[in-house]
Amino acid sequence: MVDRSYASVTFEKVAPLRVAFTPVEGYGKSQMHERTQLVIKDAQAWAALWKRHSGEPLPPEVDFSKHMVLFATIGDRPVLAYKLAVSDVERIGGKLRVTMVEKTMGRYSLGLAPAAITNAGAAALVARSDDPVEFVEQLFYKR
Repeated sequence: MVDRSYASVTFEKVAPLRVAFTPVEGYGKSQMHERTQLVIKDAQAWAALWKRHSGEPLPPEVDFSKHMVLFATIGDRPVLAYKLAVSDVERIGGKLRVTMVEKTMGRYSLGLAPAAITNAGAAALVARSDDPVEFVEQLFYKR
């Protein structure tokens, strides 16, 4: 319980600014088993992460003097019906907010998902920034 307060309250309208991003193609499934949310700002870290994620030695090219990579995986899931995508990047309150949408089959989906362990992932390029990054997740059920 909180005592009543008569302190003044100031409301401030906050309008997010959309930030342009480019999805990294050929990304879908990951060999990483844990949930991951990273901001990559250099080529060495990108190469190491890409090899761990895909098993491929050469990652997609990125000009890290101009861009950074937003990278996420959802961790192991028991069916193949999961996908992950970056749906939005916004600058709000002094930070970058990255909205990740996890898509899966819903309880009453019309199709059957094959049973297998999978780990979906997504990556996107954005303009390089020193602002803190916040990952926000949304869940989308397909029918």
